[in-house]
Amino acid sequence: MVGLAQMEPTEKGYLVDRAPAWVTEQSYDANKTSSASRGTQYLLVDQQQHVLQDQKLVPPQYHYHFVIRILNSAGLSQSSQLHITFNPAYQTLHLHSLKIIRNGETRDVADQVYVRMVQQEQQLASDIHDGLLTAVLIPEDIRVGDIIDYSYTIEGRNPIFGTHHFGNYSLNWAVPVDKMAMRVVTDSSRFSFRSVGIELKPTMARFGGLNEYKLVRMDVPAVIDDGETSLEYTRYAWMDFSEYPSWQAVNRWAAHLYDGVSTANDDVKALARKLRQQATSEQDYITRALFFVQSEIRYVGLELGVNSHRPRAPGEVLQKRYGDCKDKSLLLTTLLQLQGIDAWPALVSSVARYSVMRNLPSPGVFDHVVTLVEFNGKRYWLDGTRLYQAGRLDNLGIADFGYALVVGHRNQELQRMYETLPIASLVEVEEDILADAFNQPVTLKIKSVYHGNAAEMRRYQFQTVPLDNIKRNYLEYFSRYYKNMSAESALTYEDDTERNRFVVYETYRIDDYWKRGNALVQNKIFNLSYIEALKAPTVRQRQSPYYLGLPRRVNSVLRLHYPESVTINLDETPVSIENPAFKYTYQDRYADGVYTHRSSLNVLQKDVAVNDMDSFLRALDQIHNDWEYTLTVGVAASVPGRQELQTLKARLKKLAGKNHD
Repeated sequence: MVGLAQMEPTEKGYLVDRAPAWVTEQSYDANKTSSASRGTQYLLVDQQQHVLQDQKLVPPQYHYHFVIRILNSAGLSQSSQLHITFNPAYQTLHLHSLKIIRNGETRDVADQVYVRMVQQEQQLASDIHDGLLTAVLIPEDIRVGDIIDYSYTIEGRNPIFGTHHFGNYSLNWAVPVDKMAMRVVTDSSRFSFRSVGIELKPTMARFGGLNEYKLVRMDVPAVIDDGETSLEYTRYAWMDFSEYPSWQAVNRWAAHLYDGVSTANDDVKALARKLRQQATSEQDYITRALFFVQSEIRYVGLELGVNSHRPRAPGEVLQKRYGDCKDKSLLLTTLLQLQGIDAWPALVSSVARYSVMRNLPSPGVFDHVVTLVEFNGKRYWLDGTRLYQAGRLDNLGIADFGYALVVGHRNQELQRMYETLPIASLVEVEEDILADAFNQPVTLKIKSVYHGNAAEMRRYQFQTVPLDNIKRNYLEYFSRYYKNMSAESALTYEDDTERNRFVVYETYRIDDYWKRGNALVQNKIFNLSYIEALKAPTVRQRQSPYYLGLPRRVNSVLRLHYPESVTINLDETPVSIENPAFKYTYQDRYADGVYTHRSSLNVLQKDVAVNDMDSFLRALDQIHNDWEYTLTVGVAASVPGRQELQTLKARLKKLAGKNHD
């Protein structure tokens, strides 16, 4: 018999039976020792699958065989519970063996092990219900030194994908693996294979009248991850396989899903008329439709079975007032098309992003849907799941997913979302340090204006976090640099939703700000606008690019108002520090008792290439000198009673409400 016995799962939720006849047993070396200082040793990772074009004859079967040695108590804790995840809506779990090997003796406990079925809904925190079930196997009497050898098959796959098969195999892990094997058995001649990260090819042979593709790797080293890397860069390698000949074929598959449910019912048409009446222009109509979908349709993903990829009809989404990314995208697309505006759903990957191009064509690379709008010669990528957006079409925040497959568009290939990444955020900061006397506290006034993505982030913060908590967090942050600091007045803000600007006002008192000698006064300057805006990576000797985030700009003006005329030596020549990743400029000036420091940081690209890391770090060290420094100024010679006179003048000025001496 080629396949598994056609049986229904028991009340346990799974079956215990033999491995399918098509599975080939992979050997492993149980005597091989491990030099890795880890809790477990992976002796074997074997993954095989059997897929036929006629799935009614034999459903797709995915076989897994793992062999683990427990090396210490940490490994005992990590590996004494085994987790197997599947979707019971269209899959059946077959447990074949669970062997505990100790001192050369083997006991198979597959038919007696305690198994707990857990519907974890790991994406529930993101309001996604996927119906996945996890079988947690808890074998008894597991000890350090034991080998756990277990195998199982998951039968069936999501019917939404039809007869075209695709997938991938990991070619390395975060831990060393002694032997790693992959195998595909199929009657299809349409399969393509592509290794990513390592140049490897599977061998092809005939097996029982079918095509057999297989690959074995020995002594696979652990992947060392630098961290702080953008999502599309990974040091992990995998073998991609797919029956889809092109991205056009994937686009046709997706178009079939969307075309079948895209008709607008009367409720959707009525909503379009209402939005049209409210809008002052077509551009205004687009943003009104977007904001309605974002704020009035709450995000809930019921991604059960075929609804993992097939959207619900716009009328149903509107009536229920909830939906996931594809539901929101189709509703938004439909509202725009009713106004005669060119719009399409667009499949993107929030994980692979730019590296989608490295993969073979398949639906499996996509996990998110946005909307492409072509309007007045420009392209806009709108996300119906995004919250706290505001403004006009031209000043909305952006999201860059690298490449998109636009469903039903005239260009059915992958399309790059932005040929040149726009500035995603602009932050403008003005800081005024006001001093009445050198022996008095100073007042720090800060005005921060956020644009684009930065405005959305602040809008989210101020709408979801209590204002007292924000005030406390801001004060705690500044107190790391300015000692003896306290809030002098309430933190306030303005939300300019028309221009997508968010303005925050802060006022603080700093005691003991000045350090004074006989005729010299010193104070510390911190350009805190930049401290969090650009940091060095934790790992400097890197093997992967360092992620900086989307291009952005920070402009800062810091003014120190001295209580009297001072003598200060400044180099007022503009300074520019440039690097492929960023440009930083600053200039110092002093006039009329006010020291002014103007500076600007432009982050030019989202990643620092490995070859550019040294120059990036050198430039970053240079500009750090401008973010924290000491000013030393000369004041008039000290005479008896002079300081007391200055204090009296400061008090009289406050009482009189005047702004001059």
